[in-house]
Amino acid sequence: MIKTERLVLRPLEEGDLGRITELLQDEEIHKYMERVPYPYSKKDAEALLRHDRRERDAHHMVITLDGEVVGRVSLMRIFRGRAQLGYWLGKAYWGRGIMTEAVRGMLNHYSGEIDLVVTYVAVPNRASQRVLEKTGFRRVAMLPRYHRNFNGEVNDAYLYLRHL
Repeated sequence: MIKTERLVLRPLEEGDLGRITELLQDEEIHKYMERVPYPYSKKDAEALLRHDRRERDAHHMVITLDGEVVGRVSLMRIFRGRAQLGYWLGKAYWGRGIMTEAVRGMLNHYSGEIDLVVTYVAVPNRASQRVLEKTGFRRVAMLPRYHRNFNGEVNDAYLYLRHL
């Protein structure tokens, strides 16, 4: 468990599955997500829980605010001190600094285990780019036609990295 000023980051629990399913009903959240199916079902949430419990090279955390799940942040594909960052936040919580705080909390907590974090963001996703810039990531490349969302829409993406 990771505590920040306003948030608690913790592993996904079976009791969270309904809330995760509820948050992921908004199509706008999926606009810049590649791997999360839409529409999102309770079976998808159950598969996510099984995945989290099996995966050994990742740290997946739900983001809670006042005890309520509001999103998710992950460090994945951890190998030799490197990891990939991924995250999403329920739409009702956008624009409140929650994701910036959650990403900072994850990076600070795992800085002894991980020393390089990479991620990519669809070029139109300015909010996500701001989160990365506020948390010390540098944009290092543009990847043409790299990002494909749930409905097959293709966007260029920016590659970001941060040394911890």
